[in-house]
Amino acid sequence: AEPPPNGAAPGTPADGGGGGLGGGVARKVTVWSLPRLLCADVLQAYAESGALTYYGWLSVTTAVHHLVITYWQLLPEPDHPHHAHHPPPPPHVPGGCAAPHAGSCVARSGSAYNGWVQAAAQLLGGAAALLPFLAERRLGARRCAAARRVLVVAMPLCLAGLLYAMASFTTAERDAYAACYVAFHTLFELMRVVCEAEGARCVARARYRGAARFALVGGINTFAALSLQTALQAAFQLYVPLLGTQFKLLAALLVGLSLVLSLDAAAASLRRCRRRRPAEEAEPSGALSGAVTPPRYQE
Repeated sequence: AEPPPNGAAPGTPADGGGGGLGGGVARKVTVWSLPRLLCADVLQAYAESGALTYYGWLSVTTAVHHLVITYWQLLPEPDHPHHAHHPPPPPHVPGGCAAPHAGSCVARSGSAYNGWVQAAAQLLGGAAALLPFLAERRLGARRCAAARRVLVVAMPLCLAGLLYAMASFTTAERDAYAACYVAFHTLFELMRVVCEAEGARCVARARYRGAARFALVGGINTFAALSLQTALQAAFQLYVPLLGTQFKLLAALLVGLSLVLSLDAAAASLRRCRRRRPAEEAEPSGALSGAVTPPRYQE
């Protein structure tokens, strides 16, 4: 028997991708056929396996999350700052914090307060990332699948509501603003783990001409998220200087994502119903034609 092309081991795809997971077939891959093979495998991973739902969710929400982390420490000012009452500045104390309430100044100063808020958000986000594992241990596969379908559609609405609330708060509601940010970050970390795990399962289940393209799919997803973030950030810098308006636009983007996923879920349900209908109509055909099924006798 002749050895496979390119010096590959027997049973291994010639593109070196490890065909066990992807069901690849040993073949000679040239420089000209490799791009076509990669495109076919990526389309198979996204479209046929259902990974597009989860990786699309990740791309949009990751871009929004990065922007929120970038700008959240800039509290929105009141809509009419000239009507707001500004107390006179406290007298300066050399070597101190320029206020008689030194303890309050240290605890509620901008950098210290924001640091505690960010630390709480990171800690709670890390704890929330463990919840999908616990849910898979406690719940069955069917319940977990149903919960994922609901969370993918409903969670963007929750994140949009938190962003809209953050856009409505000003410096007077600093604690409520920080609580909304912590909740936003925690829910995002929870859903990030859910979508990454299920997206990887979808990529592994797909059938490919070459090998399973985990790295390529992940790279495309990261590129899409960073490109969307860059485009939004450039648009905000040029046309939307107010932080409250930026958060409202990001909330509208999340609402649009939820709407698209809802329509996709409805279309998938209709397709499943259409596949079941011919099978259900074929079952009673024997009874309608008057055929009698002979009884089975057990020896």
